[in-house]
Amino acid sequence: MVPPYRPPEPVPSTRLRRTTAAALIGAAVTAVTVGTVAWSLQPSPPPLPAGCVTVTMASTTGGINVRRCGSDAVAWCAQEKRSDPLYWRVAEECRRLPVAAAPSPSPPG
Repeated sequence: MVPPYRPPEPVPSTRLRRTTAAALIGAAVTAVTVGTVAWSLQPSPPPLPAGCVTVTMASTTGGINVRRCGSDAVAWCAQEKRSDPLYWRVAEECRRLPVAAAPSPSPPG
């Protein structure tokens, strides 16, 4: 008796797998390189004008930069209390003001 005809099973192509893997690795390396170059070419932020204070603080959506200039900066520096968690960051920035608006305490520790 003759067995029923079965078509031969395809042999997996190791060449196709290698080519696909090389293409995916090449695409990933290219994407990382393009992203790195694009990030490095971003312009740096403009310098802070004289008489301004900028402090980065936590916010509900991440970090924000709070900027005060002129008399607002002097008032902000004067009102910061030692009990405020941001005091040391604000005091450090306030020491850069041309007017001595805040005391120059030594940090805790």
